[in-house]
Order: sequence, then structure tokens, then C-alpha cells
Amino acid sequence: MKQLVCEMCGSTDLIKDDGVFVCQSCGCKYSIEEAKRMMVEGVVEVQGTVKIDDTRLIDNYLSMAQKAADSDNLNEAEHYANKALELEPTNWAALCAKGNALGWQSGTRENKLSVAIDYFSQAIANCEDESDLTELRNNIAKTTSELVLGMIRLRCDNYAKVPSVDNAQKLISEAQTSLTLSAKLITSCGIVPNDFKAQAAILMNASVVKSWDLISKAWIEDGFSNFLKRADACKRILIVAIKLDSDDDEANLQRYDNIIYIAEDVAQKASIHYDNSLVKYDIKVSAKAKLRQEITQWKTVRECCKKRVEEKKAKAYWESNPEKRESIQNQIAECEATIDKLTSDTVYLESRKRVDEFEESRKEIEASIAKCGLFNNKDKKRLRNELKNLEEKTDPYREKVQEIEAEIESNRQEIRRLQEELLYPNIKHQSTTQ
Repeated sequence: MKQLVCEMCGSTDLIKDDGVFVCQSCGCKYSIEEAKRMMVEGVVEVQGTVKIDDTRLIDNYLSMAQKAADSDNLNEAEHYANKALELEPTNWAALCAKGNALGWQSGTRENKLSVAIDYFSQAIANCEDESDLTELRNNIAKTTSELVLGMIRLRCDNYAKVPSVDNAQKLISEAQTSLTLSAKLITSCGIVPNDFKAQAAILMNASVVKSWDLISKAWIEDGFSNFLKRADACKRILIVAIKLDSDDDEANLQRYDNIIYIAEDVAQKASIHYDNSLVKYDIKVSAKAKLRQEITQWKTVRECCKKRVEEKKAKAYWESNPEKRESIQNQIAECEATIDKLTSDTVYLESRKRVDEFEESRKEIEASIAKCGLFNNKDKKRLRNELKNLEEKTDPYREKVQEIEAEIESNRQEIRRLQEELLYPNIKHQSTTQ
């Protein structure tokens, strides 16, 4: 009788447990029938075509690959995935396992995500079962997002520790590569990766905040020229973060604030003069003006972003409060109807006419007074009395016009207030009550 030898690892340490033989070295399991076949001595004559079923062996390799991956032994995981692919090159699970192992081996020195996506694409092409395919697609979408985000996190951590222009460029390139990889995944696999852009933008913004603290403190030591280059690098990272997360205006407000803060810090430091002749930093007046112009432009962009945020909040608020919106619109309509009624009222029109006629007469009388000679007091007195009498007659009409126009203006102010509420509803109050 032959000795039992594990087909996976070659160990002879197999123990029967719960009706099966278990290898104590690698955990591979064999049924009693399989164990019997393994123990047959001599030559067995087989007629016809022999087909070797490697399913169990492949499953064991995949199991070992998964265990290795779970333990962060990524080279080992790739090794076992390769073993499975040697037996069945089109096995979709093995192709996916290799893609995962390669992807997670990516680092700042070598990014293997593109190669990993190639294996993911092959896995999808060879997966025929619909339920398996759906799960595979979901897993690949999730994994790709995590891999991309992991690479950006590595670059952000490096930049936060060493905020050099070179590290800034590497971070920007990584963010741009992430978009390329996403496009590749969509093209080659027909899969849209889980959204990683918002989280990536958050990481990039946080890395700039940490980096600027170091840059700003060391600006004299580094030299003003290097300080300007590092400031520009910080702003470029924030701009890329804004583009990555372009749909989230509310989050981008903070990123615009950070760009403005950096630009203002540079402008302020550019204006510092030192009595010590050994240390003196300054830039040309034209360069300072350019900095101020840049700050103004960024503030304008920020205001546009803020307006979009307010409009989105207002839209969401009114969608959940349609009755209140209708009520305000009805109030505006009532105010407009009141204004129309007041401005077309015969009393108002007649009073307005009398006041306008008086103003014309006043101008004529004052012009006549001005033409009187220096000593023609008699005509002046007569004309002034005439003007006074006209004014006394007109006063009741003037008072009526003022009264009606005050009511008209009150309605106009109410319309403006209600229109402002439609644009910018009391959202804080809404969220508190909810």
C-alpha cells in the first residue's frame, strides 16, 4: 500500500477528520474515494481518452491565494493565482485573483493598476455564469476604486510629509492617472468604478492644508523663490481636487477658500521688508499687482460657486416644501395686484397730475422771479405769493400721492423680501426642525 501524499504541497501528514483526509500542512482536503485512488500500487490500465479534472486543485490554489491576500502576502497570492492559471489559463476567478494581487502590490515606485485592469478584463470575458458575472463586476468596481484611492492616499501622505514641488507633481499626476484608469475600466470592462473622486479630493485638500503649514513656516529658510513655487504647487493640487469633485460645490467652497488663503499669504509675505540687510524678500510692484488680481479672480469664482450652492439648497428645500413655495408665490401675486390697483386708482392719478402741474408752474414762477430786476420787489412779492397759494392748494394732493406711493413702496419691499426668500429660504431652520 502506498503512503498518502498531498498533491498540493507533497506533505505526508494527512489526518482523517470528519469523513475526509486533511493535509496538516496546507489544509487541502480529500474524500475517502480520492484517498483510495491515491493509495493504489502498480500500473493501472486505462482505455479510451483520459481527462484529468483539476477543479479541486484549482480551487485549492485559489483558496490559498485568497488566504495569502487576506494576510497581505501579495507575492504569495500572485504565486498561487499563477499556479491556478497554469492549470486553466481562462479561469475567471484566477484571473481576477491575479489582478487583485498585482493591483495591491502597487506603490509609489511602480503602479500596477493598469496591468491589474487587463486581468480584470480577461476575467469578465471568461465568466459565463450571469450571477457570478454580476458579483465579479461589482467586486472589480469596488476593488478598482479602492486601489486608485490607495495610490492617491500614498501620494498625499508623501506630499504632506515632504511638500516639495516634485512630490506635488507626482500627486497631481496620480490624480490624473486615476481618471485614465477609470476610463480604461469603462472601455475594457464595461464597468464604472465606485465613485472615488470625492474622497480623493478630500485627501488632496487635507494634504495641502498640512503641507502649507510646513511651507509657510519655512519660507524664509527656503528662500522666497522656492516659496512661490511651492505655493503655486499647492494651488495646482487644489485646482485638480476641485475638478475631480466638480459636482460638489459645497465641498469646493472650502478648497477655493484655501486657494485664496494661500494667495493672500504669499501677497502678504511679498510685502515684508527687513532691516537686516542679510534677509530681505520682495517682488516687483507689477508682480504684487498680479497677485492681487489673482486673489480677486479667485474670490469671484468662489462667489459663483457659493451662488450655486445656495441655489441647489433652495431647490432641494422647495421640492420638499411645495406648499410653502406656493404660498409665497401667492403673496407676491397679491402684492403685485395691490400695486396695479393703487397705480391705476383715479384718486392717485388725479393727485399725481395736480402735483406734476404744480411742479411745472413752480419752475415757471421761479424763472419769472429770477428775471425781475434787483429792485423790482413788488413783482417778486406778487410772484412769491402766487407760488405760495398754488403750493397750499397742491398740498392735499401731494399728501395723497405720498400716502399712496408709500403703500406702493411697502408692497414692492414685500415683493423683494418674498423673492429673496424664494432664492434663499431659511434652510438652517428647516434642517433644525427636521
